[in-house]
Amino acid sequence: MAVIKGNIPKGEIDVKKFILDDVYIEDVCPKCGNMCSMDLGINYLSHPKMNDKDYYTVYCDKCDHDWDIPIKVNLNIQLL
Repeated sequence: MAVIKGNIPKGEIDVKKFILDDVYIEDVCPKCGNMCSMDLGINYLSHPKMNDKDYYTVYCDKCDHDWDIPIKVNLNIQLL
């Protein structure tokens, strides 16, 4: 029977561009109240941290404001 052993470490994933097509982060701009949507297929995660707190910058094109939101990229390996 196949098993997975060991712990997945925290830290930076060894990829410069973590592209997630058809995945979006949406948030309300704290300055003007506009709903902002960031396409992770275009506005990819750059050098994301794995299994640890990180930040993603959201931009509002209505009022030219940007802010950071906390994110966490989890890695899950599963036997099928």
